[in-house]
Amino acid sequence: MGVPGAAGEAAKTQSGGTSVREVGVWTDPKEDTLTPGRSLTRFAAVAIWLMLLTGCASSPPTPVTSIDPLVGKWAGTVDQGSGSREFFYLTINADQTLVASWGINWSWGKVTVANGQATYQMTPPPYEGTLQFYQGNGKPTLFMKDLFANFYAVVTMQP
Repeated sequence: MGVPGAAGEAAKTQSGGTSVREVGVWTDPKEDTLTPGRSLTRFAAVAIWLMLLTGCASSPPTPVTSIDPLVGKWAGTVDQGSGSREFFYLTINADQTLVASWGINWSWGKVTVANGQATYQMTPPPYEGTLQFYQGNGKPTLFMKDLFANFYAVVTMQP
């Protein structure tokens, strides 16, 4: 019969019959089944991953009462709805002006702080949305979400 694992070779199955594997790699039929132990291990791994992911995402943003924690240079990525991300650079100045660049785009605008929240407006093209500031978990992070366009940026404070 040939060596199990060779492409196109017949492989013995648990019942003693023969079958041809599509890929040509011989595997033990016992390994092909999902045992309760394996299911539980995979379920636990996925559950822990989801718990960590939602734990980080569910913490509330830090209230912004002045421009001071936002002033500086920020870097991260932006998604404009196509699913691909581009590097995104943001500078927020003490006079509440901002400069943003990504790809071949440059935008200038203004940050407004009111009622513990920060918003931005910048052009070209016209973007307007929220700035959510997260101070915990390492580096300060900003989430920029446009109110009308497909524009979502995540940036962290640069040294």
